[in-house]
Amino acid sequence: MSKFHFRLGRVLDLRREEEKSAKERFMEARARRIEAEFDLEGVNKTRELALNHEVSCLESMRALDSYLAKLEDEVQHINSAIGVLVDEENAAKDLWIQAKQDADALQKLHDAEFEEWKKEEARREQNELDEWATTRRAA
Repeated sequence: MSKFHFRLGRVLDLRREEEKSAKERFMEARARRIEAEFDLEGVNKTRELALNHEVSCLESMRALDSYLAKLEDEVQHINSAIGVLVDEENAAKDLWIQAKQDADALQKLHDAEFEEWKKEEARREQNELDEWATTRRAA
């Protein structure tokens, strides 16, 4: 029995590696976005705590107002960063999906070629058995 050899085996391996790499880049982009969202949540909680803080004098009120303005700037920076990170995540996801489709297409070719090889091997084996039976009967 001969061994199955897929003529595009190296290309399939390369496509699977590209898919794996694209998936890792997507997961990293997703992790960065999630981390930025946690940062935003932390700043919002800090802002809430500052808003609930009682102010006793004018100087404390000015300091609180300055602190809240700083937090608001930080929220805006984080929100714009999240927008960029979402775009990067979506681009990475699109690349991953494309890489997966390319690898899956080659895998389907591999599977079809393997099934054809199995059928051909079964036919060849049956022919050999028939020939053996015929020569045995003749003897």
